[in-house]
Amino acid sequence: MSPAKKPTLPIAVYSRVSEQGDRSDESLRSHEIQRRKVESFLDAKGLTASAEVFEDTDRSGGKMSRPAFDRALAGVREGRYGGVAVYHLSRFGRNTVGVLNLVHEFETMGAALVCLTPHIDTASPESRAMLTVFLAFYTLEREQAVVKAGDAAELTIAEGR
Repeated sequence: MSPAKKPTLPIAVYSRVSEQGDRSDESLRSHEIQRRKVESFLDAKGLTASAEVFEDTDRSGGKMSRPAFDRALAGVREGRYGGVAVYHLSRFGRNTVGVLNLVHEFETMGAALVCLTPHIDTASPESRAMLTVFLAFYTLEREQAVVKAGDAAELTIAEGR
């Protein structure tokens, strides 16, 4: 969580799943599992989850504009939500610069980014540094997947399939 004081507004619960490709973590393939885990965490911290559901399916985390994500961010910017909560940081984004810009924007508004895995509390310099490290690896993972997909497509074309 990023703000110095606990948000009093509901927190937008955002989930993103990819139905394509292999995922070792079952929870990253289920909106319901992500939402339940986040809502339980928020409840334990004395925070309120938004009634509105924010779910994107098969939208790249490398893109900082996704339909449900954009609606959640708009709610934060309009003052309806005190921040955004995600089960896994990679669900929020796999774009280091884009996520860090949003975290900075949240901090200037007094909004929170609540992330369960890894647990990130951007109120401390150490946690902000770890956020950057994790994001660098999530960005790398996304970029490697793009290269791998391109290699597979080239092979398919070369083999005439």
